[in-house]
Formats: sequence, C-alpha cells, structure tokens
Amino acid sequence: MSLTDFANDSRLDSNSGRFDHRSTIIPRLTIAFAQLPTEVLMQKLDTIGLPYAPVNKPMDLVSDPHLNDGGLLAVQLENGVEIKLPALPIQMDQHKFGLRHHPPKESQHAPELLTGLGYSHAQIQQFIADRVVRG
Repeated sequence: MSLTDFANDSRLDSNSGRFDHRSTIIPRLTIAFAQLPTEVLMQKLDTIGLPYAPVNKPMDLVSDPHLNDGGLLAVQLENGVEIKLPALPIQMDQHKFGLRHHPPKESQHAPELLTGLGYSHAQIQQFIADRVVRG
C-alpha cells in the first residue's frame, strides 16, 4: 500500500508508539484503504495475516452469504413491495423461526397503543382529526 516509510519509522515499533502517532497514521491509512476495492483490500489483509472485519452497508447485508445461510424471509411492505431479508439464525429443537407478521401499516395500531398509554377515546379521535395519527 506504499506505506513503507511506516516500516522504517522506529517511533512506530511499539503499540504505544503507534498510538501516540495515530494522528499521522490514521489519515494515511484512510486514504490508502479508500483507493482500493474492498475485495482487493481484504485479500491484501488476508495475505499478511492482519485481522480485519469489513463494515457493511445495510444494502450489503442482503447478499451476505453468512446471513443468508439460514434462508430468506419475504416481507411485504405497506406499499405492496416485497423485499427479501435474512432469516434469524436461531433454532430451537431443530425448528427455524419464520416470519410471524408483516410490518404494520403506518398508524395501524395507533388507537390501541394510545388507549394503552391512557388516552381517552375522545383524545384519540382528536389526534386523528388533527392528523397526528391515522385512524
């Protein structure tokens, strides 16, 4: 990664030295890492035996082989779009848990929740009239 000057800098020989000079090291590593595709960087780190873990974006998780090993769940969104999400990697007595419910529609349970919070029927109707929640 063209950082050979780090290897020749005796101030960085110890962990405490690297810690003390992190304000120099981190910006250079950030630039070097950003210039490489993730797969190339991971291969380089594997080759030298440096432990690492990629930081994924939520969209990357949908195609993660480890997460998808347990199967996928088809989830129906409010707008009718169906998306696939990784299933929970949990089993009990050899039983995998599937989808119990689709996500609720916006304000679907609002009246029940507001009643549970102590609001009166009249207050809830006013919230609906004022468009604070949907009825």
